[in-house]
Amino acid sequence: MKMSGFIILGMLVLSLGIVAGLPTNYLVVEKGYPKVSPAGVVKIGNPIAIDLVLKKQGVEPQIAKLNLTLDIANPIVYISYDSKTESFIGKRQIELNIPNGTKLVKISLRGNAPKVSSLTEIDALSTKMYVYYDPENNGYINIPNGTVILNVTDVLITQTLSEISTAESKLSLAENQVKELESRGVNTTSLNSRLKVAKDSINLAKKEQASGAVDMAKSNAMQATLLLNDIISQAQKQKVSVAKTSAYKKYILIGAGIVIILVIVILLLRAKRDELG
Repeated sequence: MKMSGFIILGMLVLSLGIVAGLPTNYLVVEKGYPKVSPAGVVKIGNPIAIDLVLKKQGVEPQIAKLNLTLDIANPIVYISYDSKTESFIGKRQIELNIPNGTKLVKISLRGNAPKVSSLTEIDALSTKMYVYYDPENNGYINIPNGTVILNVTDVLITQTLSEISTAESKLSLAENQVKELESRGVNTTSLNSRLKVAKDSINLAKKEQASGAVDMAKSNAMQATLLLNDIISQAQKQKVSVAKTSAYKKYILIGAGIVIILVIVILLLRAKRDELG
C-alpha cells in the first residue's frame, strides 16, 4: 500500500510539474469584441476598421508583451493601456511591452484591404501574448478570438464567382433534363457531348479564377452558361416531342381498341340475326 501511495503521489507531483511548465495567459478578449467593419467580405482597397479590447483575467506575469501581426494595406494601429496611447503607422509586426498592473488594453486598427488576384482569406489581425512567469513557465500564446479573418475580393472577382455559380446551377439543371430523356429511351449522345464541353469550361473557369486569371475565368463561365441554356432548351423541346408521340400512340391504341370492339359487336349482331333467320 505504501509503495502504491508513493507512486500515486509521484504521478501527481509530475503532473503538477507539467502543468506548471505551461505558460498561461492573463489577458483575454472582452465580450462583444472584436468589432470589425466590414465583416466577412471586403473589396480590394476598401477601408477596414478593427477594434479589440483585452482585459485582465488570471495571474499577472513578471513580463508581458503584446504581439500583433497585420495583413492589411496602410495599417495604422493605436494601442491604449492605462492612460497611455501608442501609435504605429505602416508596421505589419508589432511587439509592445505591457506594464505590470495593466488591466485593460485597447487596440484600434485602421487600413485598407490588400491587393489580391483571387478571392483570398487573410488574417487581418493576429494577436498573441508573450508571458514570462519564471524560467520554466513562459512563451508566446495565441489569444482566443484575437484573430480577425476576412475574405478579400474585387468587383471582377465577385462577378466571376457569380458567373461560375450560375453556370454550375445550369449544369445541374441540364444534367437532370438529359437524364430524364435517357429514362424515356431518347438518344442523348449529342446532348451529353455538349454537356461535357460545358463541364470542362466550368472546371477551367474555376482553375483560372484560383490562379488569378479572372477575365478568362469569367468568359469561360459565361460561355458555359450560354451552351447549357441551349442544351436545356433543346432537352425541353425533345421532352415535348416525346410527350406528343406518346399521346399519339395512346390515341392510336384507344382508336384501335374501339374499332376492334365495334367489329366484335357487329359480328355478334350478325350471328344473332342469322340464328333468328
